[in-house]
Amino acid sequence: MTNLLSRFPARLSTREWTDLLELVLEAIPTIALVATERGEVLFANPAAREWMAAPDSEARAVLARLPRPPEGMFTTRTVGVAGRTRFLLLGESLEQRLARRVWRAAARWGLTPRQTRTLILLGAGEEAATIADVLETTCDEVAQQIRDVLRRAGVPNRAALIAALWCEERGEEEREE
Repeated sequence: MTNLLSRFPARLSTREWTDLLELVLEAIPTIALVATERGEVLFANPAAREWMAAPDSEARAVLARLPRPPEGMFTTRTVGVAGRTRFLLLGESLEQRLARRVWRAAARWGLTPRQTRTLILLGAGEEAATIADVLETTCDEVAQQIRDVLRRAGVPNRAALIAALWCEERGEEEREE
């Protein structure tokens, strides 16, 4: 297997790196941008430009928190561009954020693999009948799995479960900072 980087010259000019970076960012389907420590956006892909242009966008607040934007919204990496420190922010899709939260909650609540799959589908807004079809089981079995997940999470209903899934995670991230 040929190393992808072997296709590029060992030393690229600043302009060549800029062109390569723009090409890569354009191929990323979620928000992707490069910014300075002061939150000045140097490069942004179409999803990032749309996010920043939205009237109710939280973009300014997120960029103002560099180098540590809010957890769970972006994967952030420090990169060197033209000899300067820059930040690469890659947006996480809703599915990625949901999956991360479900796996953490499953570990926290001691869920079985089957209960975890049920929680993933509940978190995605699926009804019991759809969950039964996806998991190739009966609606009664799904109802039991849901009751078990609610009991392990210590919540009375599905709405409280979804709230616990999203809100409890945010609380943990704030404590980690």
